[in-house]
Amino acid sequence: MKNLWVSDQSWMIRENSAIAHIVDIGDTFTLEPNTASGPPEYFSLVYTGQYSFWNGRIFYPVGVNAPKISLRSSWNDSVSPAHQAPGVYDEYKTVANSLRQHANDPQVARLLGYIMVDGHFAIVNLFCFQNAQPNKAHWFTIDSQWAQMTTRQDGTGHGDPPH
Repeated sequence: MKNLWVSDQSWMIRENSAIAHIVDIGDTFTLEPNTASGPPEYFSLVYTGQYSFWNGRIFYPVGVNAPKISLRSSWNDSVSPAHQAPGVYDEYKTVANSLRQHANDPQVARLLGYIMVDGHFAIVNLFCFQNAQPNKAHWFTIDSQWAQMTTRQDGTGHGDPPH
């Protein structure tokens, strides 16, 4: 995840059903690397949307092995999640949810950071995939876990660069 391609564009939230209290559909992230030469040590997140706790958060590249995913359909950015072609929404949710099993694996490549929401830390993993969709569009998913007395998985959301 130290590759600069993740910072070449903004990332837009396309689906947020499980994390609607921390991102809205249409919100965007831009990951700014700490250096313009060589692999970045971290990325600063620039956010547009109503949840200001994202702005300026630092995300660190961790892990070495990228998880494998397979998307058979391309997400249609011009329609809502509920109006995707039959099976597309379910396919993307299934892939996003399957990535949750890697959220605590130190070997799996991802960007790792945290946000403070309602007085609690949420540990956030960003899994980013280059040319992941059949139409060669990039894709990412967000996994969050709340750091409270008992850790609870909070959900996933996903998106891609705006067109």
